Amino acid sequence: MLLLFIVGSVDPKLLGIAKRVKEYRPSDYDILYTYLSLFSEIILLPNMVTEVSNLLDHYVGDRRENCMALLAALASSRSEKYIPSDIAVQQPEYMALGITDTAILCALEKDTYLLTSDFDLYLAALCRSQGAQRFDDLRD
Repeated sequence: MLLLFIVGSVDPKLLGIAKRVKEYRPSDYDILYTYLSLFSEIILLPNMVTEVSNLLDHYVGDRRENCMALLAALASSRSEKYIPSDIAVQQPEYMALGITDTAILCALEKDTYLLTSDFDLYLAALCRSQGAQRFDDLRD
């Protein structure tokens, strides 16, 4: 979702075309933007920022630079929650979900809400009785 937000903010014409955002359309960015505006705070994890930064390596020139600048601005202006890797890898979901998604699960608290396009992460959050929303359900 963070990648969709970054790319959609910088150049919505890339949605549906560029690698890693081919499944999204400009209308999906609009849905995401509207949905995020309902919340007073967006929490990022270093793992998320790192993954999106790595995915942005597929872009070149001004697009990449603008995307990276927006990612930097978001990382600087949003709350960031750190989950130590040794905590994440001890979770039962780690083997199925990997480090980033398991860290996201660990970061969820009673007053936080997960928005994801990852069905397995969504189900894992529900199994932990955490608030979660699947982005595909917003699109319908």
